[in-house]
Amino acid sequence: MKQNKEQILKGRIIEYNAIAKTGILKTEDTVLPFALGKKTAITVGSIVSLQGKQSMGNFQATMVKKLKEPELNFEEWWNKNAKNWQKGVTDPSRVRLIKQKATLAQTTRDFFSQKKFTEVFTPLLNSVPGMEPFLDPIKTSEGWLITSPEYNIKKLLATGIGDVFEITKSFRGHEENSPYHNAEFTILEWYRSFADYTQVMYDLEQLVLTLNQSLGHGTKLNYNHIAIDLKTPWLRLKVNDACKKWAHLDLNKCQTIDQFKKAIKTAKLNIDIDKIDDWNDLFYSVFLNYLEPQFPKNKPIIIYDYPLPQGALAKRKSKTSFWTERFEFYLGGIEIGNCFSELTNGQEQQDRFEEEQKIRNKIGKEVFPLDNDLIEALKIGLPPTSGIAIGLDRLFMLLLGLSDLREYLDFPTNQV
Repeated sequence: MKQNKEQILKGRIIEYNAIAKTGILKTEDTVLPFALGKKTAITVGSIVSLQGKQSMGNFQATMVKKLKEPELNFEEWWNKNAKNWQKGVTDPSRVRLIKQKATLAQTTRDFFSQKKFTEVFTPLLNSVPGMEPFLDPIKTSEGWLITSPEYNIKKLLATGIGDVFEITKSFRGHEENSPYHNAEFTILEWYRSFADYTQVMYDLEQLVLTLNQSLGHGTKLNYNHIAIDLKTPWLRLKVNDACKKWAHLDLNKCQTIDQFKKAIKTAKLNIDIDKIDDWNDLFYSVFLNYLEPQFPKNKPIIIYDYPLPQGALAKRKSKTSFWTERFEFYLGGIEIGNCFSELTNGQEQQDRFEEEQKIRNKIGKEVFPLDNDLIEALKIGLPPTSGIAIGLDRLFMLLLGLSDLREYLDFPTNQV
């Protein structure tokens, strides 16, 4: 008969009954009941080492070593504190979540390493922020926090480094505190040299499948009580086809704001066009109210070929085309990532930045200087390149079956 050898367990006492000499020990990511062989004074919240044996579902401790007692009343502290990191002190599921996120991040790095991508590390603090008209960069005394690492990664692409990826933090001011938004977030970007957006679509499908399979879920993902089928190839739909299908609009005939307003009126869409003076605002009104709600929840969808005003950093389909090689992908009806076949013409990029400066000025936002280093990198020359940005917090949250970033993050903005 195999003898039950003594073990040493280390963790925190989260419950203890001195009379019954029983309690609960929380180790890294589990809890287990224990019983002591003799009466021992232990303060709840203490970190201890227990030596003993497993018996009948309990750990029978023959020796207790106190490693650290709390410097405050642990039970009072616990009752009045409910931040996510604080929950992890007694709740092993929070610790398991931290470890699951670390595993997914490592699986992501392994995925790109196996494809011979180079991991790069670009700064969080820049002297020139992103130019996107509808984003609000966060200013510090030393510069601007990045809204995306894209500009700096493109400078590295000019060196001829080849395929690259980066996992980093990004920041956006005035970001609503909601289930899908946080002012600070984790972003994954990868770029393929000598490639276009169709090759990145394939990378994306394989990455999401690999991550889901690493959790033991195969090709099925359960999110918000919906079974999502991740089998490839994923559904693909052009933006204009979606507009025709669900909003009864042909954006080829809506290239000016007057044409767009007339078409919206003809289609009898419930949009107050008299209060909108910007083409992009009209597009968002149509997209968010008539297209996005129709995207399937039970399968991923790639929405591709966006109109030129929506593709400031994207390559046109042809030299004079109104359409750009851009796609977004949705999982469970939630937007997760955004991809371009990258614009590599330095002069055209400068012209688009200057147009964005005009838009920022028109809508009353601070107008930023051009990132001349980026324009210079493009003029030196980038190979044909496609890149994508993914909200990694959102993706991991969905894969882990959670539905609110405020629950998923260890330090959501409203708790720091």
